[in-house]
Amino acid sequence: MLIWRNSEQAEALSLRILSIDIDVQPHTDQILALAAVRTAGDASTEVVLRHNRRDLPATLTRLDSLAVDADFLLGHNLILLDLHKLHVVSPRMELFDIQQEDSLMTG
Repeated sequence: MLIWRNSEQAEALSLRILSIDIDVQPHTDQILALAAVRTAGDASTEVVLRHNRRDLPATLTRLDSLAVDADFLLGHNLILLDLHKLHVVSPRMELFDIQQEDSLMTG
């Protein structure tokens, strides 16, 4: 588990973080919205990605490209929801191989 107390500590670690969040339709499991933020090693925001029902395959390809060289994947309910839903629609994504940190499961 990764823990830091303030932004200076996070910056000192020089982590490249890919944070994602996915909203799904509860009855159909359709991905309604997807957002991602990729930080560079100096803790600055590098890329922001948003998807809202347009061209999901292209969005998932772009999301996977953001995972290249990321130190870890971060999200709330990442493991039990987001990664599961991504795997259903695109099971070969590289981001599944990155270390995962789920804010819902940290304690």
